[in-house]
Amino acid sequence: MATTYFKSFINKDAYDAYVANADLPSIFVGYCATEDEVYYLKDSPAAQPLTFTAVDECTVHFRDHIYYSTDNGSTWNYNEGEWTYVTLQPNATLQLRGNFNEQFQNGWLEMAENDDTHRYKLSGNIMSLYYPDAYYKATLPSDGSLNFWGAFSDREGLTDVSGLVLPNNCPDSAFREMFTRCPNLVNAGFTINAKNSGIQAFLAMFNDCYNLTTAPTINVKKVCREGMQEMFHNCTSLVNAPDLSSITGVYVPKDNDEGFAAGGAFKRMFNGCTSLTNVPMVPIVYKNTYDTTYESMFEGCSSLVIAPEVTITGANYDGDGGDTYHNMFNGCTSLSDTSKFKFSTEDGYVYFYGSKTSQIFDGCTSLTNIRFTGSSLPQRWPSNWLDNTTGGTITIDAGQSTSDWEAALGLDTSRWTCVEAS
Repeated sequence: MATTYFKSFINKDAYDAYVANADLPSIFVGYCATEDEVYYLKDSPAAQPLTFTAVDECTVHFRDHIYYSTDNGSTWNYNEGEWTYVTLQPNATLQLRGNFNEQFQNGWLEMAENDDTHRYKLSGNIMSLYYPDAYYKATLPSDGSLNFWGAFSDREGLTDVSGLVLPNNCPDSAFREMFTRCPNLVNAGFTINAKNSGIQAFLAMFNDCYNLTTAPTINVKKVCREGMQEMFHNCTSLVNAPDLSSITGVYVPKDNDEGFAAGGAFKRMFNGCTSLTNVPMVPIVYKNTYDTTYESMFEGCSSLVIAPEVTITGANYDGDGGDTYHNMFNGCTSLSDTSKFKFSTEDGYVYFYGSKTSQIFDGCTSLTNIRFTGSSLPQRWPSNWLDNTTGGTITIDAGQSTSDWEAALGLDTSRWTCVEAS
């Protein structure tokens, strides 16, 4: 097959997508018709190696057999495994390319940070830490043997990672705790692309990033056990949750030996995000889920006013307990608009056994209306689902007995009553 050195694209996005996945020669050139511009391979974000850009003067320490450049790739030096110290002046850059024969290890990098005035940004293709040459088209091994677990955790000076390019897959633990406890990280506006996420792929990825205001764009189809658990836990400055509409559900890993279908896929995902006000939607997994899929997902989100679009169903059999929606909105003191949120007992999915919906609205003091659909009464409904609320109405479908529903839901009718939909 003839080698392609030149190709025309409709726009820059199409070019970036192509060079990120194609087997290209180093002199490949793309022409983008919309912008009427020519791009060389080196101009693609995916083709840039991992790059540190100093905002203030800072010193980077690194080791583990890494190539490094301080002149934008014109010349490269090789670290033999000992610590190398590079001091960067404001706006200066340090680029890194790893050695694929050496596994990336947490502890490979240190920053000379005495306080948060030593600020810096990260951009470029993070896969350059593993593959020194063809990193722009590399992906992580499916067996999870290589990952970025804790790669940049506890970096006080890190402020911006919006220019990062991640691989187009996320096997087990791929980005677990990657930026956890980065207290001054503000912008994480990169894109996550993957068909399926592995076990704990994004677990606590931005945990305790108190100043994070821009979350990544998420293009993931299915989430595995604990895939996004605590992903944004305690991101107290985050106002807008990322759009999760690409997620169609969860999947069971082939080696699953615990019997759990979702196993905390979104558990505590936004727990403690006290500024969160906008949540586009919550992925609907499937009926009969009885594990911890959504447990405490929005617990403590005290600024959340509008409940996300979601329909909560029970199971169609009487089984053991589970914590599927336990504490999902616990402590959401501003939650008042549930027009897109509802419970459903349609098609016989009536069993809410154990603690499935226990304390789901505990402490939601602004809540005044909740919607149920379906003609079947819920079974084994928990008694504490409306603890510490002020009161209001439960709207049910027309033509049903309000007193029967009040009894089935265990309502304190001095505070909560059922009304038929008009």
